[in-house]
Amino acid sequence: MPRYLILINYTEKGIASMDESPDRIKAVASAIEEAGGKLESFHLTLGQYDAASMVDMPDDVSLAKLLVSTAAHGYVRTSTLRAFSDEEFEEIVGG
Repeated sequence: MPRYLILINYTEKGIASMDESPDRIKAVASAIEEAGGKLESFHLTLGQYDAASMVDMPDDVSLAKLLVSTAAHGYVRTSTLRAFSDEEFEEIVGG
């Protein structure tokens, strides 16, 4: 299953209701599972991004639907990177 690194920035709305974030993370984890995926990890971060998560999803379309649905609530903006495993990396570089 493809893995994705999702970089997260809170919007003003998200910052104003930060105390609700743990419940929102649980809701997103449930939505990911309903879509056939898994939230591998969630991390509050320092620097350019406020948080990051690793997510396994069945495909790009499933992830895109999830991200659009999440963004529609207005609490976060995301940037997403496809993350390749060690085995996939070896295949890519011909190992």
